[in-house]
Amino acid sequence: MRQPWELVADALRRAIMDKTYKPGDQLPSESQLAAQHHASRPTIRRALQDLRLKGLIETRQGKGAFVRRPPPLAITLTAENYNRHQREGRPGFQAQMSEQGHTSHQDILEVATVPAPSEVAQRLGLEEGQDVLMRRLRFVVDELPVQLVRVYYEPGLIAGSQLERPVVIPDGVHAELRRLGVRVTRFVEDFMGARLPDPEEERALQLPSGVPVTRNIRTAYAGDQPIEVLDTVSHGEVVSHRFEIEL
Repeated sequence: MRQPWELVADALRRAIMDKTYKPGDQLPSESQLAAQHHASRPTIRRALQDLRLKGLIETRQGKGAFVRRPPPLAITLTAENYNRHQREGRPGFQAQMSEQGHTSHQDILEVATVPAPSEVAQRLGLEEGQDVLMRRLRFVVDELPVQLVRVYYEPGLIAGSQLERPVVIPDGVHAELRRLGVRVTRFVEDFMGARLPDPEEERALQLPSGVPVTRNIRTAYAGDQPIEVLDTVSHGEVVSHRFEIEL
């Protein structure tokens, strides 16, 4: 049986999602919410705490609770910014977030040898089910999880490198590839659409019910050889992707 605070939190979450309470709006006071939901003040506080931990609201000292405005995070891929960040020894995601005034980090969730999914095998030119090395990551911006990423490599390509270990590579994975004599020369990006998250994605991204995710698959090449497949699931209300092509 669900706890009273969970029922209140669900009702407030629905009101936020259907824009009854819009980004920036102040929520009613605890006493007003208690009266509206026929609940005690401690129940209301616990419900508000849950919404705050999920990133839906923020509390301001002496003012109350407000619907949080999701920070717009634009991920832009151009030859100029990719090459500049590589020269500076900065991974592209963290560099772009810093340039937009955000703090970010990545969590290494798993590094393992797995059978290649069909979409990955096709892009790497391998047989479906052939062993590939997978790095599973979560990217966090201002303490909000925004992306889940699976990166795949043919094991022989990265043998003996830091890519085989569950460690953050300070200057980025493409710098590590260069140390192996492999230089990225182009990308092909496929937008796979938007959908509702599966339960694992919903938990890992701390998504409120009803918030969609988007999925992109990027293949990196060294000349004509595919060397890396990046399968990214992003928070659909926060992250946008932009690609600039100089002709």
